[in-house]
Amino acid sequence: VNIVANSMGGYFAIAFASKHSDRLRRLVFVGAPAGLDRPIPLFLRLWGNPIVGRQVGKMVLAMNSTEAAQQRVFSMLSAHPEHVPAEFLELALAAQKLPGAELASRSMLRTVLTWRGWKTSMMMRDTLAAINAPTLFVWGDRDAFAPPSSGKDMVARMSDARIEIRDDVGHLPHVDQPEAVGRAVAAFLSDS
Repeated sequence: VNIVANSMGGYFAIAFASKHSDRLRRLVFVGAPAGLDRPIPLFLRLWGNPIVGRQVGKMVLAMNSTEAAQQRVFSMLSAHPEHVPAEFLELALAAQKLPGAELASRSMLRTVLTWRGWKTSMMMRDTLAAINAPTLFVWGDRDAFAPPSSGKDMVARMSDARIEIRDDVGHLPHVDQPEAVGRAVAAFLSDS
């Protein structure tokens, strides 16, 4: 299979690829994959904290407009939150309102984060370095989760990896530059 993943999906993609390398054809990370770098934005560290996490979760649930989601959440994820499509914002709001969604998010964050950032016991940098499948990183130069140097380091450590750094792009390259990112991913996946 080919796997294309973003953010926390990248963490799960690394876990899958490390256990099932025989089933993996190509691997693409669109935005910094979780678990490579310890620093994490404060908002997420607070949300995953057992003491204040519920209050932060209530603030997330209190967002009831696409404008609020755009300003509070997507300003951290996108270089240009004002360009995030309304349908994308509406979907994010609807997903967060699903029963158990906030608890699931908070529980997941509590599992992988501490006050200081990503738990060192859950880091995936060495695991990813051992993966031999052709790998593409599409990284935004304004990714709030990790700088492009993190991706460059991974490319240097991996046997068959490359990085494409997108200018004026945040943690969601596929949202900031959907056409260009789509072309880059499609070209990489069709390369034989």
